[in-house]
Amino acid sequence: MRYKKITLQTLRLSVLTMLIHSGVGVSDPQIFDAGTHELTEQAYPEGIEARNTAQVNNRPGQPLSLSSGGSQKTAVKTIGEGTSVMLEGTEKQKITVNTEAAGSSYALWAIDKSTLTLRHMDITLKGANDTAVAIQTGAKVDIGNSTITGTQNKFYGLWASGQETEVTAHHLKITSQGADSRAVTSYSAKVTGHHLDIKAEGQGARAINAEENSTVDIQDSTLSSHGENAFGIVAVRNAKVTGHHLDIKVGGQGAHAVATNANSTIHLHDSHIQTLSKPSAVLYSDAGSTDPTVTITGGSLHAAGDLIVSKGGKTNLVFSKVVISPPGSGHAIHFTGTGGEVDLTLNQTALYGNIVAEGGNKAKVTLDSGSTWSFKENATVTELNNAGKMVFEPPHDSPSFSTLTTDHYEGDSGKILFHARLEGDDSPANQLIINQSSKGTTRVTVRNVGGKGGATKDGIRLIEAKEGTDGTFVQDGPIVAGSYQYSLRKGTTEGSKNHWYLVSSWFARPESLSYAQNLHAANTMFHMTLHERLGETQYTEALSEDSPVPGMWIRASGGHHTSSLSDNDGQSHRYVMMLGGDIAQWSSDGLNRYHLGVMGGYGHEYSTAHHRHNEMSSQGKVRGYSAGGYATWYQNPKAPLSFYVDTWALYHWLKNDVTPEERRTESYKSRWVTASVEGGYLLTAGEVVSRSGILHRFWVQPKAQLTWMNVKPEDHTDINGTRVTGQGNYLQSRLGLRAHLLGHSPQDEGKQREFEPFIEANWIYQPKPMAIRMDDKTHEIQGARHLGEFKMGVDAKLSARLHLWGHVAQQIGTKEYTDTRGTIGVKYHFQ
Repeated sequence: MRYKKITLQTLRLSVLTMLIHSGVGVSDPQIFDAGTHELTEQAYPEGIEARNTAQVNNRPGQPLSLSSGGSQKTAVKTIGEGTSVMLEGTEKQKITVNTEAAGSSYALWAIDKSTLTLRHMDITLKGANDTAVAIQTGAKVDIGNSTITGTQNKFYGLWASGQETEVTAHHLKITSQGADSRAVTSYSAKVTGHHLDIKAEGQGARAINAEENSTVDIQDSTLSSHGENAFGIVAVRNAKVTGHHLDIKVGGQGAHAVATNANSTIHLHDSHIQTLSKPSAVLYSDAGSTDPTVTITGGSLHAAGDLIVSKGGKTNLVFSKVVISPPGSGHAIHFTGTGGEVDLTLNQTALYGNIVAEGGNKAKVTLDSGSTWSFKENATVTELNNAGKMVFEPPHDSPSFSTLTTDHYEGDSGKILFHARLEGDDSPANQLIINQSSKGTTRVTVRNVGGKGGATKDGIRLIEAKEGTDGTFVQDGPIVAGSYQYSLRKGTTEGSKNHWYLVSSWFARPESLSYAQNLHAANTMFHMTLHERLGETQYTEALSEDSPVPGMWIRASGGHHTSSLSDNDGQSHRYVMMLGGDIAQWSSDGLNRYHLGVMGGYGHEYSTAHHRHNEMSSQGKVRGYSAGGYATWYQNPKAPLSFYVDTWALYHWLKNDVTPEERRTESYKSRWVTASVEGGYLLTAGEVVSRSGILHRFWVQPKAQLTWMNVKPEDHTDINGTRVTGQGNYLQSRLGLRAHLLGHSPQDEGKQREFEPFIEANWIYQPKPMAIRMDDKTHEIQGARHLGEFKMGVDAKLSARLHLWGHVAQQIGTKEYTDTRGTIGVKYHFQ
């Protein structure tokens, strides 16, 4: 089946513009007067007019052609209360209105409380000053599933006028392509629309134009305006516009998305607004603005140019939970004239960009507790109410730091983030200048930008209150650079009592201990003696007469460590797992034994550090792997008197983290080697048989160990510009005595089961303490030069193949240095 188009044509005469009877050559439209009428003709060349309660409709799907060649220059006109026209096309056969006249025509016109219902219309007007659908004096129009197109200047798509006039539009596409065209215009009328697709193109074009106490409510729609001085939504002279889920885009020189004046209001909810050109603005007010209000809740704002432009007048703006991109021009509010006044309130919203209210202009900015205002350049506002956070952006391309100047400042537990190059008194820094009054409480955070720290005399000025202040500025968080901490203080001299300064003092930051704890852990957590690695060495020599017996061992250890550095106290927890085994065993004379083995492991240590006086803290973390080998010589493992020498070396791959309080985590790596040489001599002290028949042999073993520690971190510069380096090349000596009791019960005769409890005492000496360097200051872990160590445990041979061992150990130094650890190991021989 083939479908035909129903066509309404508005044919206009270029000379005659009479609205009633024109005279020669022009006929009247067909009149439908009272009663119910159905359009049965296929053509109405002069259009139709319904009046006196007439009810007119067509047959959907039937061919119908209407044109406005009549004296009214209107294709369809309805007049009077109770009069209605319903024109319904179909999806495949739409009603079409085309005009070729000179212009100034109405395609469809409803007046005097009449009703017009339109479905599946395709309306294209080609004359200047044409209006597609005009609604006046209390009439009502419902249009849906239709398209309206105008190609000439001053085209009006929907034009509604009158206090009782109402328009309902849905699933409607309106395209205007001429200068000064208006897609939707309302004068004192009520317009409701949803699922609209509006494109207004041309100089001065407007998508939505509401004036004279109009009420416009648009939902789930797309608005697009392109052209010089084009607008998306305009509300003037007490008009009210409400929008939900709108997508608004404007482009062109001087194009603006939203504009108001003269006590009008615009409320937009969950809408997305974007400007595509420079210069342009998302929000615009001119010199005629007299206290209009724009409220935007949810959604987003993206400005290629300015966010807000004020040419003059007073405007109130409220942004709630809006995502705002940094404006392309850098201006949050741009005053382009004089006498402009903008009152901007932010609720749960982050604002980016400069505000410069000078030359008779005024700006009042209010931040709630969930809002932020960030800017780079110098800014000037008249009044600032801060319950949120104000951020001076750090200088990236410029060496200068910005300044904010305000006449009146009120802090409602708000925050200000300053940046400064923290060194001496003359250090450059952001500044807040208050010309007149200040009150309330504000928390101040300062971040260092490349400063090395330094001594101050008077301090670095951050806040200048020219007329004095009743307000209080409180430091929020540590302010540090290098090895200096800065405190926010009010001036004390006659010329500085109204101002606030940063005053420095040297100290060891908690993170200095965290860095040192990481260095200590990297060099010591894989330490071991021969007995810690293998348990009782005599069990290792359970070899056959002809050949060595291969085996593997694994040991796990955990520990708790406390230490101090200057006024910082720290503690840490660690665990280490190691695995290894011999790869070769031999003897050179049938009595001595040589062992060569490989080993590797994983270790992890977590530490905390706290300053004793200022409640600052930091956290440290070390984790990673080690791998290496060992070699051991026994003079005669079966003899009651014999020497041994043990050596090992490990290469370490470690990752390190230090997290200062309220700052980002600093990460770096450490590498290199630890190695040890150890020697001892085993002596028999005697034996005794208990009443139960158990044979006890007593042994003592003097021993010494020298360990070289050279695991060094890579050089690191933290967020405050502090350069952190770690020293290496440490030596540690251990001198001690081990005593053990070897017990063998008659019940275990022939079972190769033996138990060996032991105790051990050592003196540990480290001539150079572990230290790190932060800029020009060296920080050392205290109390670790001389340590006393006590150890006790048991080694057990459960069978010829299986051996277990375990112990606990305690190290004690000075200045609260302690280390407690426990170890358990197992070794298995394969036969």
